[in-house]
Amino acid sequence: MGAFEAVLVDAALNLNPRAFRNLVAAEREVRVLRDVALHFEVYPSHLTDEHLRFLSEIRLAAVGLGLQSYDEQVLRRLERPFDPSRFEAVVRALAELGAEVNIEIIVGLPGDTPDAFRRTLERARRFPCNVRAYHCLVLPDALMTRAPPWADMDFDPHTLLMRRCAGWSERDLRATFERLDAEGAEELEGTLWFFPRGGQGTAQGAAPPPPHAAKLARPIEVLPRPVIARISSVVSAATNARWSVDEIERAEGGVTLRITTPAGALTVVLEDARTTSQAYRVVGDVAVSYRDSMAPLTPDALRTLEHLSIRASALFHQLVHGDAPTPSRAKLPLPLSR
Repeated sequence: MGAFEAVLVDAALNLNPRAFRNLVAAEREVRVLRDVALHFEVYPSHLTDEHLRFLSEIRLAAVGLGLQSYDEQVLRRLERPFDPSRFEAVVRALAELGAEVNIEIIVGLPGDTPDAFRRTLERARRFPCNVRAYHCLVLPDALMTRAPPWADMDFDPHTLLMRRCAGWSERDLRATFERLDAEGAEELEGTLWFFPRGGQGTAQGAAPPPPHAAKLARPIEVLPRPVIARISSVVSAATNARWSVDEIERAEGGVTLRITTPAGALTVVLEDARTTSQAYRVVGDVAVSYRDSMAPLTPDALRTLEHLSIRASALFHQLVHGDAPTPSRAKLPLPLSR
């Protein structure tokens, strides 16, 4: 069917031992997760060597780690066990496997405070990971039914978003949301703020964009329009007709593609992975990076670039390592999907 990603919709990969064993058995039989990248959540307190062995054998996309808060007292009062050293070891282990790690924290957690949340955010952003800050939701079978009396919660009955609670006034929440906006986080539907990996970033607290490729050498060849049109059709197919290629240049350092996206112009840089030490994504023997006029690239655009890197990997390999395609060829061996 051409699927290139899968999402685990259970609470976490490692929460239910029987479900995990069934997943492992299924993967051994069909081997689909060697080619299809998996998105999933992990409970840091439950991660074992058995889970890591399985993850080392499959293709990883993104993994969510529910930190919630770095304040051990807050988590203990909400009956969530937390060991900082274990959490940090889990982050390192997953990052070493090549997963895109998203540390997830909560704004407006009962018993937390704006100052404590600030410390959690600053500490989480020291890791080489993305950080997602979520507006607290009062969910059934969670806070809605199990919250202790001291939590003193008031929440919207339709959206379930926390309005105020112990440690957080409505004013505190509004001020924190405004500060997250001011620090350069991407706000998604008013309930999620996204900080891409990169540490503490600028003096204002905004994390820098992911690493871009170094400037390539002077172009030595600009590919002709008929060839660009064929390559553009591959890129279009790999991005669900959202991206198209306007120009392609070859240089001694690699290949650049000038791409039009719904959000504006984007330059994708392809290099030999053996000759560069830094790239946004390495697929096979090709290092994929980008330069762009959008700062930073949106999470949606980054996901599209991930999809393109995987689905057009054969094309990218040919552009970097193969002979220069010419219009005289009867057929250009470029896959429309993968």
